[in-house]
Amino acid sequence: MNFDEPKKYLKAVSSFANGYDIGYIIFGIEDGTKKIVGVKDIKKSYEEVSNRIKTRIDPSIIPTVDIVGVEGKKLIVVKVIPGQHTPYYYVNKGTRTAYIRKGDQDCETNSTELNELI
Repeated sequence: MNFDEPKKYLKAVSSFANGYDIGYIIFGIEDGTKKIVGVKDIKKSYEEVSNRIKTRIDPSIIPTVDIVGVEGKKLIVVKVIPGQHTPYYYVNKGTRTAYIRKGDQDCETNSTELNELI
């Protein structure tokens, strides 16, 4: 995941919280190649991810956010456990949208899926 695209990882947080399986979001691995590149400013990035999850997911969740060392590089691993108070929404600029996982995609819920979460 990329820090410059908070919507992408916050959609993933919403979909994992609304799901049935534990989800992991890992920062510091290159898209496509899956090469471990690490996170440059680990402390700032850690705080940024944690704060965005706290302020942009409703109802609030408390995921596990860890800094992990792999091959001498630092990664941020976010573990999201499915919640009991669904639906969990991604909140942005006055909008509230719930997401669910469909395969490897984070998809906006339709009305039937949203009713099932409620």
